[in-house]
Amino acid sequence: YFQTGKHDEAFTQLQKYFDGQLQSKGRAAYVLLADILKATKKSDELIGRLETLAKKDARNALLQLFLADQYLAAKRLDDAEAMYKTALKSSTEMSGYLGLAAVYRQQKRPAELIQALAKGFGGTRSPEQLAANLGKLETEMKAIQEDEKLLDSLIAAGREMSKGDNPKLDFNGSFILGKLAGDAKKIDAAVELYRFALKARADRAGAVYSELGSLLLENEKYGQAAEVFDEASTEPALAGQWPMFLYRLSQAHEMNGQTKKAITAIREARQGLPDNPLLHYQEGWIFYHAENWDEAIPLFEEIIENYNKQPAAKPTVRR
Repeated sequence: YFQTGKHDEAFTQLQKYFDGQLQSKGRAAYVLLADILKATKKSDELIGRLETLAKKDARNALLQLFLADQYLAAKRLDDAEAMYKTALKSSTEMSGYLGLAAVYRQQKRPAELIQALAKGFGGTRSPEQLAANLGKLETEMKAIQEDEKLLDSLIAAGREMSKGDNPKLDFNGSFILGKLAGDAKKIDAAVELYRFALKARADRAGAVYSELGSLLLENEKYGQAAEVFDEASTEPALAGQWPMFLYRLSQAHEMNGQTKKAITAIREARQGLPDNPLLHYQEGWIFYHAENWDEAIPLFEEIIENYNKQPAAKPTVRR
């Protein structure tokens, strides 16, 4: 009905869905309501209608979240905060925590903003999961980055929350703050926050070491990056990842002018994964970067010969 311009009929059918207190269409039902009201020039009625529906269907967290979003858009921040909190009593939807984060960002409430972001971040063990979770926070984190005073207050609040025997800052909060600080080139603060994250959750050390080491490499802190990757390569909890960290260690050493150390690291990694073309290439690259052509050329020739037609593989790790 809506697609054919029959707005009254569309609303009648949609109201039957609402009267049945159904939730099978998720947010789509409320988006359709908003579209119908917009098409009939009644958008100013949306919040009122949603409030009426929410009173009748008090257990509908999806409806509550959608209403909270409308409060947020209308700058009714106190109403938005209350409704997000109500919805989150029965829902773990990330959108609810992101909505709260937007409220606290606009209200300049750093401690609450950290906690909302942390709860919305979810769990992460691998760098891949980390990237996916950070992607979901991208819009909010970008808005924070654009407000330097707010960012500074967040970092200060995080540092304060990390103090004591029972810190109020958790892994998620410290990791997110580390990312925000790093992206803003506040390297010392980022290192401090990532180090706190390592202490908070040793089981997620791989993702933290990877993020911290990459940050230091990107900012030409090669000696510090080497320390991070060296530490990671000998961490017992990361026994299955040590060749990757040795690979990164070799890169940091070479960029720091430590070619001998770089070669030692990459050859140790190759002992664990002898058939890995990336590690083989890395050894050649180190000699190339050091302008040692006599060593680099044979290695590159071996790579061309050995891996030209060989599909990528994951050999068993040995040490």
